[in-house]
Amino acid sequence: MPTINLKHVNKSIIALALAATPLTGILAQSSGQIGDEQINVVKAYRPVLSDAVKISDAPRNDTVSVAPPELKYHMQESAPQTGYNITPIKPVRIKDENIKKLYRGFVKAGYGNYNTPYGELFFNALRSRDFDAGIHLRHLSSNGKIKGYGFPGYSENDLAAFVNKFLDHSVISGRLSYDRDVVHYYGYTLEHFSKKETRHRMGTVDGEFSIASTHNDKYKFDYKAAIAFYSFTDNLEQSESDFSLGGMVGKHLANNHYVKAGFELNPSRSQWPGNYCPPGVICTQVAAVSEVKLNRTVIRMSPRYEFTKNNIRISAGGNIAVESAYDETKWHLFPVAEIRYPLIKDELFAFGELSGDLQKNTLRSINDENPFTIPMPVNDFTVLANTSNKINVKGGFEVRPDHGLMVVAWAGVSRFKGDVFFVNSLNTTGITTYTPSYLDHTRLNIHVEGRYELLKKIGLWVKTDYYSYNMSDGQQPWFRPSVMLTVGGHYHIAEKIYASTEVYISGARTAATIDGEGRDLKGYVDANIGIDYRYSKVLSVFVKVHNLTASRYFEWYRYPSYKINAMAGLSYSF
Repeated sequence: MPTINLKHVNKSIIALALAATPLTGILAQSSGQIGDEQINVVKAYRPVLSDAVKISDAPRNDTVSVAPPELKYHMQESAPQTGYNITPIKPVRIKDENIKKLYRGFVKAGYGNYNTPYGELFFNALRSRDFDAGIHLRHLSSNGKIKGYGFPGYSENDLAAFVNKFLDHSVISGRLSYDRDVVHYYGYTLEHFSKKETRHRMGTVDGEFSIASTHNDKYKFDYKAAIAFYSFTDNLEQSESDFSLGGMVGKHLANNHYVKAGFELNPSRSQWPGNYCPPGVICTQVAAVSEVKLNRTVIRMSPRYEFTKNNIRISAGGNIAVESAYDETKWHLFPVAEIRYPLIKDELFAFGELSGDLQKNTLRSINDENPFTIPMPVNDFTVLANTSNKINVKGGFEVRPDHGLMVVAWAGVSRFKGDVFFVNSLNTTGITTYTPSYLDHTRLNIHVEGRYELLKKIGLWVKTDYYSYNMSDGQQPWFRPSVMLTVGGHYHIAEKIYASTEVYISGARTAATIDGEGRDLKGYVDANIGIDYRYSKVLSVFVKVHNLTASRYFEWYRYPSYKINAMAGLSYSF
């Protein structure tokens, strides 16, 4: 009889029971045996939320301990094998075509109405690293006439030569010139005088030789030493010789500091006739008066301290001058201070100045300013003397809002002792001449100027000055206007045509006479225009017209100007 394994039988019965259970339920639902059941509620339902586990905000150590594995390593150096080729670098050099060609010579000549010939010549050495030299000649004359006045002819002749020798850290310079100017005293109306009687011929030989440093090493001294001289003579028996020996030494210090000092020794000798008879006047010589000889010496010293940083510039020092003349020695000390401060970087600067100096007046400087003077008689009113600018205070602004635009405006007050003015003689029929007069005054000056450039095609500029004088009773600023205005510009019309213009406007002035009564001179406008046609790089043609308004104005009393003055000519480079 076979044996029955009860373990297996029980497993089979349980499996059959589990399999039959769902089927039994389905059959029971379908047979409708689900009945009603009554539920008794003991009390109302009360929901209760079980406690939540809160996470603490306070940090605490991690209680889990981790044992990091022990790492063992070592580094082994290995040099990689690399191959390379050296490519030579070509040196940078300036291409020959970028260097502009230089010409040794330049000549300009023209001719205008009023029989006005003009000629000018420049001749220079070519480009060199260690040498530069050249000569300059110029001639301008006129033989025109002005109706109702004497012969107004004039002549200007200049000859100059210069040479510069450039060394490693310095330059040696020399200059020598000769000027010969001729004017005529044409300030008369009724009488007639010959050209010889009214001629005033002046000649000056001028020279200067110097040596100066050119290095850029801040640890070395800057220096300059110079010798200058001139000799002035004229046909009215006036003569003057002047000699100057001067120099400068400077040194850069730490932190943008710089100190320097200048020195000049300037002796001169002036001579003129003591009883000169003015041109066109018959003089009766009562007694012979020997000629006047005057020796004068001026010694100057100018120490300076300068500080420069971040476009800020400050300078302080003084001008010390010692003058010796007429058996008298005078000392002058003028304080000097300057400041330049940027309010807006590279666009707006403020500046101020406190200064003073001694201005040396000579026969040469007086005749250059007014060639219609005569040798001065011996009296205290017209003696040859220097002018002391005792104090000069000014301040202003410089504006550069654009690369091509600049405007400068300032106002200043100056105090002068012995400033040079000119007094004309009381002579209504004879020749009008002038002598210098030295007056004290305080002057207010307001100055405005501006310049605009656009791509080198258009350029405009304007400059104006307003003056107000405070003088002693009965004195006036003879021959000096209260307003002066200059307006100019240039315009590139076409590829080879250029135009330029300048307009000078002067306010009314007062002419002084020996009788003490002033004569008013009207203001004037002098407008000029020029046109250049540049045919090639070496040849051009020009036309210039002066005094377009054809006004006959008087710069000096009874000395009128020409009306329209036109000139045409050409220039050539070789």
